[in-house]
Amino acid sequence: MEMLESMWQEMEEREKIWELHQKKREEFLEADFKRKQQQWEQILKQRDEEWKEEMERRERVLMKWLNTKIKSFYDEQLKRDEEVLSFLEKREERMEANMLKKAEGFKHIYKEQFKEFGKIMVKRDKEIEMDNN
Repeated sequence: MEMLESMWQEMEEREKIWELHQKKREEFLEADFKRKQQQWEQILKQRDEEWKEEMERRERVLMKWLNTKIKSFYDEQLKRDEEVLSFLEKREERMEANMLKKAEGFKHIYKEQFKEFGKIMVKRDKEIEMDNN
């Protein structure tokens, strides 16, 4: 009987030790889970920050590239506008020169016509004078 009691007590002690072991194991696993969870949260937070920085960097690079393209587009447009303006100014100058040449030609024609008109007027005035006398 004593033997049974001692075995019973030994079994109860082992059971208590086992329960204590299980409890410690559960506490360890919970602590380990929390620690790993915090590590993963930290890793995810760090990756989010890195991703955010990378996106901001890419945005800056893209904006710089885009600004360069826009500037070169406007520079090309300005250059074309200046070329067109220069062409139009030269064309206007040529047109003015042609008009002056034509005007000189017309001036000569009008001068001749005016001389003839003057001669006619002088003749007429002389005729009127003769008629009056």
